[in-house]
Amino acid sequence: KYRFKISYNKKEKIKQKLLELEKDRLEWLEIEETGTKYIIKLEEKKKNTKENKCLPRNIIAKKNALIINITASEGEVRKKKNDYVEKGEVIISGFIHNKEKVVSKKCSVGKVYGETWYKIIVSVPKEKTIIKEYPDKNYGISINIFNKEYNFLNRFKTSKKNEYNIIKSSFTPIKVSLSEYHKVIYQKKKYSLKDIDKEALLLSTKKINKKLSKDESIISKKILKKREKNSRIEVEVFFKIKEDITAYQDISNIKIEEMNKKEE
Repeated sequence: KYRFKISYNKKEKIKQKLLELEKDRLEWLEIEETGTKYIIKLEEKKKNTKENKCLPRNIIAKKNALIINITASEGEVRKKKNDYVEKGEVIISGFIHNKEKVVSKKCSVGKVYGETWYKIIVSVPKEKTIIKEYPDKNYGISINIFNKEYNFLNRFKTSKKNEYNIIKSSFTPIKVSLSEYHKVIYQKKKYSLKDIDKEALLLSTKKINKKLSKDESIISKKILKKREKNSRIEVEVFFKIKEDITAYQDISNIKIEEMNKKEE
């Protein structure tokens, strides 16, 4: 009351601000002008009231491992730390026992970490070019004519560059660029069976880290074998890994009465 009508742009800004403030609750919102009033129409987001039902299940070992840690909030824990388990073996059971008899089934909930083992083979060239970069840099001009490149004002014998095009067209065979030259030195590095260990461990570690999630890690690593093969050296590296070995086994269709009869 006693206020001027707001502009369309201001109304849209208010609308967007409301949507941003309540983005978790609102699906849609509109502000309508009716006489001397603004009517706000909105639609709330539909909440998924149906929770994913966890059916009766066992937690089993995903692979052969030595158990490092078990956490369980539902189910009967059948194994303990430092137990060796084979792939498919039950660690946390969904079958609940009263003495010798199974009385109910549950969805076992938990997480199991185990020590697992890998062998990684990496192949390293006996001779490798290493690029050593320096902070020195300068600017110049590079011209490309018919795929031939000419560099001007580059004061380094060996360098890498970043180009910023000045003239470039698909209709002409000439490209002119302002170039930023960075000093680099190319060095030859030779490896033998005696000094390959550090490089092999670095490469194999990068390789195995690609397989691991954030909560998994390398426990230890060591070189098993080394051999020369033509112009390369092959190295076999053994890893011990802390790995999530949690897997699930559906037991919803197993009848408790039949289980108890078999155990009698």
